[in-house]
Amino acid sequence: MRNELELLATIEKYLNNEMTAGEKAAFERELSADAQLQEAVTLQQEVMKGIDNLIVKQQIKQARKRFYRNRNFTRWGLTGLVVVIAIVSILYYRKQHHHTYNENQVTAVSAGGDEKLPSQAFLVHAGSDTIVETKGGLVIQVPANGFLDENKQPVQGDIELTIKEALDAASIMGAGLSSTSGNELLESAGMFQVNAQQKGKMVSINPAAGLRIELPTDSLLPGMKLFKGNRLPDGRIDWVDPKSLEQDLTPVDILSLNFYPPGYLDSLAKWGYESHNKKFTDSLYYSFSILFQQEGENIGTRYQISDSTPLYEHPQQACGINPAKIKAIWNNKFQNTLLATRQFEERLAYIHQSNDNSVLDLYINNLDKNLSAIDFMAAQLVSGKLKKQFLAFTARHDGQVKISSALGQKLRQYYETKSRLFMEAVAKTNREFWEQQAKLDELAAEKKGAHEKESRERTSRVYAEELKVNLKSVYGQLGYDTSITPRMPNSKVYKIDIIITGWYNVDRFVKDVTASRTTGSYTDPETGKTATIKYQPVSFQINKPEQYDTLYVYLLPDKLNSFIRIPQVNGQYLGKLNELLQYKLVCIAYKNGEPFYYSRPAIEAKSYWGIELSAVTQPELTRLLNQEGGAQLQTDVKKEMEYFRFCQNDLKRQKRNAFIQELWYRVYPMIYHCAVAK
Repeated sequence: MRNELELLATIEKYLNNEMTAGEKAAFERELSADAQLQEAVTLQQEVMKGIDNLIVKQQIKQARKRFYRNRNFTRWGLTGLVVVIAIVSILYYRKQHHHTYNENQVTAVSAGGDEKLPSQAFLVHAGSDTIVETKGGLVIQVPANGFLDENKQPVQGDIELTIKEALDAASIMGAGLSSTSGNELLESAGMFQVNAQQKGKMVSINPAAGLRIELPTDSLLPGMKLFKGNRLPDGRIDWVDPKSLEQDLTPVDILSLNFYPPGYLDSLAKWGYESHNKKFTDSLYYSFSILFQQEGENIGTRYQISDSTPLYEHPQQACGINPAKIKAIWNNKFQNTLLATRQFEERLAYIHQSNDNSVLDLYINNLDKNLSAIDFMAAQLVSGKLKKQFLAFTARHDGQVKISSALGQKLRQYYETKSRLFMEAVAKTNREFWEQQAKLDELAAEKKGAHEKESRERTSRVYAEELKVNLKSVYGQLGYDTSITPRMPNSKVYKIDIIITGWYNVDRFVKDVTASRTTGSYTDPETGKTATIKYQPVSFQINKPEQYDTLYVYLLPDKLNSFIRIPQVNGQYLGKLNELLQYKLVCIAYKNGEPFYYSRPAIEAKSYWGIELSAVTQPELTRLLNQEGGAQLQTDVKKEMEYFRFCQNDLKRQKRNAFIQELWYRVYPMIYHCAVAK
């Protein structure tokens, strides 16, 4: 069908002299050699000369195949001609106030002109629901017991159903079918005839059942009417008895529809989130119901996650459709209702734009009414472009999905109850979640405080141990007796007055250079001997440190019972080595909760580059660290690792919370259009 329409467009372009010189020459060469093309051009000339009101605006789509449970689908088969018992046409009734066409201006149609149309015959079983599809895409639903015999009794057995169709301008004109109702010109969306017989005898359609006929179209035009064909004595068909055409709705799986606000899924996809994960998109969207108090009113407040996120002022007014209401209807309870239709899905996009929950309530509280009637009511609640849009929906005369009033009432009650319960449940869940997060934040702060205290105590202990090593070395260099344990500076002692300089000066010197980790010398004023303590710089560069969530670098002195964590400065880890000690390097990192490890003995005063950590298991990491020193070191390492494991798990929690909050605030203005960023 698309090729025919393209051909008609080409012919019209030629007749309107809209072709380029090259296009025109090529077309005329084809025209001179193709008799069928010549006939098509002649027919189009007739259409353009005086019958331009006969326009089929819809391109006939390739027929949709519809399958229903426990129904047969019969394809077109043998063809044959029978006596016409009904000719109907879907026409758009439009009075031509500015034209003076009359009967003499319309080409007369000879009797039986429509016989030029080919017949399509279908064999259907009278006792079964059956769907047939014509070559032009007409879909006819034949219900069981849909035909009556001459005694008005349901027909039994097989029936031959014969269809003729004229669904485009060329077919209508070629068959000599007219497009008038009295003296009024009509705009056609297609004509067809239906005939049924059994064993050569005509049968009639059961008026209690009727046939359901679907005519494919690209767009539904407002004001379409159903006309019956009345054969005139001169053979022409006069279209009479117009009836308003209600487009009954065909339900689909409600879970396949998109009830989110416009742009919601597209934005999530653009931002790189899981837009195809309905569990995720539902959870995020429904979480916004906490902003509603009742009956669609929002909480007037301000929201800001951090200095890097917008501050939104959320006014106390209708600002969006309550997600709890959407959750209440977007489920299997509302299957096979007007909410489970593409037509409602189309309207819901505009309902979201209205920011008015009462508009949504209209559609939910009137499930037993025609959609067009609800559209008209909705138009009274909105203004501007939205009002025009809902009036346009009204003019389409979309029908309904038939349900009983009792079921409609039950669904209304279900909607009211569930939307309230959903809103309360989301609020409760949200409150409990963030209360729990606050408690975990407090726990993390407590753990951090305890770890910092332990780190200070460990650092003090390591300092004291290293000070002893340095004191003993200095005493030895100065010729003092090193078999006597040196007194530590600031230790608790009885104080007495002395008149000569002694160890105090030595202790002060050692304390200062140890605390500052700098090289220094001391000369004994009595003996003239000099003692020196040397500290030399060392640096470590880890390969791709940014890949790790956390990274720790330690020096393990051989004569001390703990470790020294060294700081990072401009991408490198910088430390000082005491020449009196031997050091081992240990690096520990975590990425996505998994540990990585590196160690190296005999560290010298120089720069180490490109250090590469290897993945290990947590038990293996614990075993490796326990091999590095004595009981005190193992205890310190155990505490350090326990804290780091806690930090890794808590970091995941914090990242998840930050992700939730950041995404929530990105989506916020999309759902609540009147929220203003300050």
